[in-house]
Amino acid sequence: SICSGNNYIFGANTLNTAGTYKDTIRKVNTGADSIRRTLTLTVNPKTFNSINQTICQGQSFLFNGINRSVSGAYLDTLLNSKGCDSILTLNLTVNPNSTHSISQTVCQGQSFLFNGINRTVSGTYLDTLVNAKGCDSFWTLNVVVNLPTSNTINQTICQGTSFLFNGINRT
Repeated sequence: SICSGNNYIFGANTLNTAGTYKDTIRKVNTGADSIRRTLTLTVNPKTFNSINQTICQGQSFLFNGINRSVSGAYLDTLLNSKGCDSILTLNLTVNPNSTHSISQTVCQGQSFLFNGINRTVSGTYLDTLVNAKGCDSFWTLNVVVNLPTSNTINQTICQGTSFLFNGINRT
């Protein structure tokens, strides 16, 4: 038996195809047949397998003794059950994490729902969810709470005139 891609020398022939072959070895100086040999040659195939693996950014996958963390095709050669090459291909896909930012302004007394909590104080809030690719989705919320303002308007008017304030004529 040989592996696909290898040769076997039989008599004066170099063989690489499965089959039955005959060879005769003649006695020296007599010319008579002395030995007849028959070879049954088996050619075992190489095997090819692949692994499709998906990981998230920041993770790794151990292949051929190395932690892989970049998308690509990686090869390893092992031996199959017939002692021939077994080519193993890792097709690695690294999906990205996603980052999102929200800025929200509310008035004092109002709130903004984020991460299951009503936010009523100015600040930065973080949450980590899962994106459509199954990886981390980092969310940042920046809340600004505006304080109420009050103004005083001093207006002097003459008797018989009016002053329009907040949609109402004041006399």
